[in-house]
Amino acid sequence: MGYDMTMEISALNEIFVEFYYWITVPLMFLIH
Repeated sequence: MGYDMTMEISALNEIFVEFYYWITVPLMFLIH
């Protein structure tokens, strides 16, 4: 159970980081 949970967390973390990146980059371009 713990192993599956860590795998899910790391996968969600990767998705979140990419999502965050693709949101902040256009925002930076719009702000500056």
